Amino acid sequence: MREVRLGDVQFTTKVSEETIDQFIRELPEHKKESLYEIMKQLSDHNLIDLQGFRYSQDEDC
Repeated sequence: MREVRLGDVQFTTKVSEETIDQFIRELPEHKKESLYEIMKQLSDHNLIDLQGFRYSQDEDC
């Protein structure tokens, strides 16, 4: 596992970098339009653990 900090958000990878890279490559283009959406997708698919990441309650990603 690898811990990374991006601004106020810290995340820990749960899989290899290669697995994360492959997952991101396979995302539809509209899911890669923002770092927020990519981080959300990685977390939702249990590839990373996030600390300090806030989902907007009103935002439908």
